[in-house]
Amino acid sequence: MDRTAQKQKDLEACQRVQERIQYYFLTLTFTLLALSVQTAKFDGTNTEAIIELTGWALLFISGVVGLLRLDQTLCVNIDETPAQC
Repeated sequence: MDRTAQKQKDLEACQRVQERIQYYFLTLTFTLLALSVQTAKFDGTNTEAIIELTGWALLFISGVVGLLRLDQTLCVNIDETPAQC
């Protein structure tokens, strides 16, 4: 096998692994968000409630940014420019 062909094959394998890791962390983010919302108890002070709501917002923003990043990654992997996606 030619060295360039082997490098291309290795690059494709690395891209597949990277996509799987991105899916894992994206799933983990939304799972943590859902778990924290379901187990919430607002019996404490207002400060505790504000901190918890801020945490939810940050987890949600993190998930949305992850989705946008994943969309851009998938566009690049299929050799399209981001404007075409």
